[in-house]
Amino acid sequence: MNHPAAGLTLVEVLVALLVLMVVMTAVLNVYLSALFTNSGAAARTRVTQVMSSVTDRVTQHVLTLPEGDSTILVFQPGTPPTQITLTSAPSNCASYLLTAAGRAHHCVTVRNSGSLNPIVGGTALLGTAVRTYTTQACWNERGTVRCVEATTIY
Repeated sequence: MNHPAAGLTLVEVLVALLVLMVVMTAVLNVYLSALFTNSGAAARTRVTQVMSSVTDRVTQHVLTLPEGDSTILVFQPGTPPTQITLTSAPSNCASYLLTAAGRAHHCVTVRNSGSLNPIVGGTALLGTAVRTYTTQACWNERGTVRCVEATTIY
């Protein structure tokens, strides 16, 4: 009586390992893609909080600038974002965010763009001119400086 040997051959084991490696590689790629997408979304959420904080300061007259002037603010990420004071103000956000000290911060440039009172047919539409502030918030995302811009009219 011949009894076939129980178990798997070496070729069967190698084929099973190859299939397992291909499946695990695909799963790892999906996982890494989701990880990078989530970290990017988190960075954009934090910058939205910073922009909201600065816009609130402008509309509540906590932050006022003469027409045409601008200032740079630096924030430590967190909830809520906390403004930090540097010993020397950076000349621009992009160069500061690429330094080791600025890598984890958010840098915001606020500019008083002037007054606005649209005129139609020789008549001003508003009873008084409104002020416009342009806010640009930047952050370092994996070695690349990303920025968003908003205009506040009030």
